[in-house]
Amino acid sequence: MLIARLNDATAGRLISAGTLGLFILSEILHRRYAERVEFTRRLTHVGAGLIVMTFRWVLSGPWTVAQTHLTGRRLVPTLMAGAVAWAVV
Repeated sequence: MLIARLNDATAGRLISAGTLGLFILSEILHRRYAERVEFTRRLTHVGAGLIVMTFRWVLSGPWTVAQTHLTGRRLVPTLMAGAVAWAVV
């Protein structure tokens, strides 16, 4: 049971990192390379959909998804505040 939890914890971290990396990539494409918003929006939706489709094979239960969601709800406002502060400077 502990090994399954460790695997779920690792998978949750990888899923979070992949999703955050996808958002960062889309933002960089839009801001630095003047890519259209429509393209980056589609890239984000398709990429996130592909990540979510792996949940069935990667995770053993719904609790990792719930924990990742709750962690993201605390982390994203902090990241956004930093991004806004960085953009203003």
